[in-house]
Amino acid sequence: MRASETRLLAVDWGTTSLRAHRLAEGGAVLETRELPLGVARIAPGGPEGSARGFEKAFEEACGDWGRACPGVPVIACGMVGSAQGWREAAYLDVPASLDDLAGALTTVEAASGAAVHIVPGLIERGRLPGVMRGEETQIAGALASLGPVDMDDAVDADDPEPASVSDSATLVGLPGTHSKWVQVRGRRIVHFDTFMTGEVYEALCAHTLLGRTLRRAGGWDREAFDRGSQVARSPEGRAGVLSTIFSTRTLGLTGALSPEAQADYLSGLLIGHEVQALEELDRHALDGAGRILLAGNLALCRRYRRVLASAGHSAGVAIAEQAAERGLWRLARAARLIDAPAAGTRRRLRQALSRCGLLAILRGVQPREAREVGAALHAAGFRAIEVPLNSPEPLASIRLLRDALPADCAIGAGTVMTPAQVDEVRRAGGEFIVMPHSDASVIRAARAAGLEVAPGAATITEAIAALGAGADLVKMFPADQLGAATLAAWRAVLPAGTLVVPVGGITPSNLASFVAAGAAGFGLGSALYRPGRSPAEIAAAAATFVTAWRAAAGRGQ
Repeated sequence: MRASETRLLAVDWGTTSLRAHRLAEGGAVLETRELPLGVARIAPGGPEGSARGFEKAFEEACGDWGRACPGVPVIACGMVGSAQGWREAAYLDVPASLDDLAGALTTVEAASGAAVHIVPGLIERGRLPGVMRGEETQIAGALASLGPVDMDDAVDADDPEPASVSDSATLVGLPGTHSKWVQVRGRRIVHFDTFMTGEVYEALCAHTLLGRTLRRAGGWDREAFDRGSQVARSPEGRAGVLSTIFSTRTLGLTGALSPEAQADYLSGLLIGHEVQALEELDRHALDGAGRILLAGNLALCRRYRRVLASAGHSAGVAIAEQAAERGLWRLARAARLIDAPAAGTRRRLRQALSRCGLLAILRGVQPREAREVGAALHAAGFRAIEVPLNSPEPLASIRLLRDALPADCAIGAGTVMTPAQVDEVRRAGGEFIVMPHSDASVIRAARAAGLEVAPGAATITEAIAALGAGADLVKMFPADQLGAATLAAWRAVLPAGTLVVPVGGITPSNLASFVAAGAAGFGLGSALYRPGRSPAEIAAAAATFVTAWRAAAGRGQ
């Protein structure tokens, strides 16, 4: 598993099953697990017993992913947020925007320390209230497939439905146990209807007289299916579904339908009645929709699309695949979970320097040698490695180093000059940035991206300004020209606890004087690594520096 590729753990947690996804940038699915650990199957045993059950299920589904990718955000949708779930996420009232959903996440902390963010459901109040849990996330994913309507676009608070996305309505159909038909205008869910079609079909097949003669086969008898959907729209169909379903048995008794055909006939009949009812409830919902999206089980969506086509609604009907996964990604982005600093990640460089106060600067390193050089440095005791962005293909080297080395080794980028470069480093898996200057916009961008930041400073004035902008450490450069005495003078002025890392001209012989002056660590460049140097030579130089640092810092072997 390439840990650096993982950007989000997304869990679709329903009544009977749990589907966990490991997502890469853009919501691409890296890995999926499906377990029979739905909310209904987790032993109640009171609140505490239920909580333990959810903890155990979450650990089984995602525990190893979380350990391999510490700090990666987690988002979940579905019945896990119900009153019977892990933590209740209160319903939001319709109409509601997808941004409203993202802003109302409920958080529960797992035993591992992971914060699991749960998407709320929706409720439409009235004489006959409607509710949904999980489908709201599928809607977000289905809409993401449209392209032009981007949930990350800014929305004016006084105009929640910009003209660019609200002029035409979208109808989202969610076939399933309880089918939903959801009217969306722009980014707002304005109305939905529910049909228990799937559950009624299962009940009729398993627990009524109809089930005695029908037999469900693996294939799809389209002719029998079409016959059923056409009956729903025929004059006989006006008698209603309670009347027409009996024809499943009578057509079987008269030899018009085989046992296998009866099952598909009943399926077409029920779906046909559902679409017919939807037209009668609000003809404009279908005819006035600029587009119709279907999301859910692919085979079932194809059945619904066939019925819609036979009813004259074939234009603009599309099936949105992986809607739940896409929706979880989009809601996490809208909630800024992905871009927010993850717990513990903004101390990676400081933690690494506390173990070994040496930062390897691999200026000029090539991706083809990155793994071998990184392994040699780690074996020698280094726990922090920087790849300057003026190296050949630096982002590729950062990815390779992050994938190859253990989690106790912090990997970052140097010579970071702009906020855009900060985002590139984050996407590559970098955990900190080192700057040659103290540009406040870059410092702010690094903090917003969840990266530790060490700006460069040559004067005490620059150092104080960098700290004021949010720096985590200060890089003192060029150290050999400024000298240990300058560092001692800085320490008298800087806030207590400020970490200063001298860089430039540091050698095993002058390192001790800087430690005595208060250095928290050192950045080592050409004295440690330069292009063309063999891994064995790098390892020897690294061992010399580690020995010198341990002696100066009073660390044993």
